[in-house]
Amino acid sequence: MTKKSFHILLDATVVNDKPTGVGRAVLELIVAISELNIDIKFTVAVSTQAPFSFLEEKDNWNIVEVKFSTPRFFQRIFVTQLEVPLIAKKLDVDLVHFMTMPSSLWLHCPSVMTVMDVAFHRFPESVDYLRRIYYKSIMKQSIRTTDAIITISNSSAKEIGELYPSALPKTFVTMLGLPRWTRIGKVNPMRDKSAPLLFVGSLEPRKNLDRILDAYLRFRKRNPESDLPILTIVGGRGWLDEKLVARILLLEKQQLVTWTRYC
Repeated sequence: MTKKSFHILLDATVVNDKPTGVGRAVLELIVAISELNIDIKFTVAVSTQAPFSFLEEKDNWNIVEVKFSTPRFFQRIFVTQLEVPLIAKKLDVDLVHFMTMPSSLWLHCPSVMTVMDVAFHRFPESVDYLRRIYYKSIMKQSIRTTDAIITISNSSAKEIGELYPSALPKTFVTMLGLPRWTRIGKVNPMRDKSAPLLFVGSLEPRKNLDRILDAYLRFRKRNPESDLPILTIVGGRGWLDEKLVARILLLEKQQLVTWTRYC
């Protein structure tokens, strides 16, 4: 009788066609796992297959696209709480890894949940209202029902434990690795003065871009003769970004910053 390989379902539905932040971290992690020589079967639940084309030739890796594959908030809830558990049951998997919070409350098997941070508690004004209410209403139950919690820093682990004491014995810190682009060639430390200052990240209040802009503009005002490079902003639109985008567009018209959007 052939021994059944351990089967893990990875919920990677947070990854879209233009992944940033958490989505990018999830994608990079799956790339790294897929390069390991291990006798484990993986199925990846995705909202779009395009970013996962590298898995097509991999042994023991399968992709299943969820039906409600849009970034709309309420459909994301449906996918996490109902569709992923149905996929897990249909495939009879041994473990589900929810690669971003929260986890489903309706599973037939053990689960692991990754919690990047608890900004919705610490900085509630930086998270949109519906998402904040959803997280606050479900996270306690998610932590109670999941078997292990992965987070990316000791600081996050401490905050999770302070907010949810039951999480302490099952929280593990696994720091993020280097992304693939760092493997491409070598960066010259002696760059030309024309090299820009870079901000890379989604345009969201919690990224603190407003403060960076304040500091950058103050420096330019105090040092008008400085050869300080132009600030280049690289990132797509995010949560609660209307005021920030309006400010960036105004500064761009004044040729004080450059915004490349997503790239």
